[in-house]
Amino acid sequence: MATGSKRTLESVSDTALLVAHHRAMESARPDALFKDPYAQRLAGEHGEEIARKLLWGRRTAWSTVTRTVLIDEIVLRLAGQGVDTVLNLA
Repeated sequence: MATGSKRTLESVSDTALLVAHHRAMESARPDALFKDPYAQRLAGEHGEEIARKLLWGRRTAWSTVTRTVLIDEIVLRLAGQGVDTVLNLA
């Protein structure tokens, strides 16, 4: 962790918490493009803290939302075509 109380992205786990926070933000919107019932629980206070303290922590939520919607669409389309295994490395 950085000096003082400032929390920054220091690990893959921190990145996962930030992404979970972004997903929770979208899920809470009345016109959400997707609902992730586990995102808020996963993000917890640490995910929100990371988003708040990073200069770009909340402003980049749109990229997480867009990526989620696009990947979901691709997976659903492929599943409809008979693909039964998807490996997402990112």
